[in-house]
Amino acid sequence: MSTFDAESFMSQAVDGEMETRYTPIPDNNYVAMLSDKLTLREVNDSPVVDVLYIIDDEELRAKMDVEELIVKQSLFTDVNDDGRIAFGTNKNVKLGRLRAALGQNVAGQTWNFQMLAGAGPVRIKVGHRPDKNDPTIVYNEVNAVASMQAT
Repeated sequence: MSTFDAESFMSQAVDGEMETRYTPIPDNNYVAMLSDKLTLREVNDSPVVDVLYIIDDEELRAKMDVEELIVKQSLFTDVNDDGRIAFGTNKNVKLGRLRAALGQNVAGQTWNFQMLAGAGPVRIKVGHRPDKNDPTIVYNEVNAVASMQAT
């Protein structure tokens, strides 16, 4: 096993041209596991939980020349005035769909976000969204999540 040498790495010379755009994952349905890492951030005073899905498709991994096929879903989370997760009509529907796909959306059963870490497998629908400043740049996104039993 080699030891990383930061000084050597930072002083290496290259003469090749690097890519400037990622190749998007094709629009399709995939089997995926949730990453064990969840990220919480705040957007306009609302919590957003970013969930990463690792797609299980060896052929696509080889075609795209990547070690892991990762796509993100941002769950904008509705909260009550006290900061707790909101329940009710039109509240946290995407989160509810994800929990249902994982068998975690059960009334009376205690749940927290950490239960998403490493969960799955689930079926995801990958789509694309254009960059708001440059529509020629597209980002992968998860448009739908379903249980493995769903057709």
